[in-house]
Amino acid sequence: MFENSYQLANPDIVFEQFGDDLVVLNLRSGQYFGFNNVGALVWSALSSGVKASSLIEAGVQPQDLEKFLSSLVSNELLVAQAPLDIQLAQEVRIQLAGASEVPTIEVYDDLADLIMADPIHDVDAETGWPNRPDA
Repeated sequence: MFENSYQLANPDIVFEQFGDDLVVLNLRSGQYFGFNNVGALVWSALSSGVKASSLIEAGVQPQDLEKFLSSLVSNELLVAQAPLDIQLAQEVRIQLAGASEVPTIEVYDDLADLIMADPIHDVDAETGWPNRPDA
């Protein structure tokens, strides 16, 4: 697990940083994910191909990383790939070394129906978007 690099599980995983907040969206499931600051740093490193072991070397506790990484994989956000020779940025290494929190992820599915709706075909003819027709 820790010697692997990781990549996005599929092209339907999109993410955006909004100031200090990172939002990851799985367009296939309609779920979106929020991360704390350390989780956002770890996500950024892992999704760019940095080996998980590099994060442990930077100060992330193995049990915390294992739990976080398992959640990323089980939520179909990342998949393992052969190890790449991508180095952890020094700035990220310093931030992780000084962090006192563990990486966390929050899963939200309250908008899944809306996110997965087809805005052309899944629209009520009378009321329009974002109202779906009665089935």
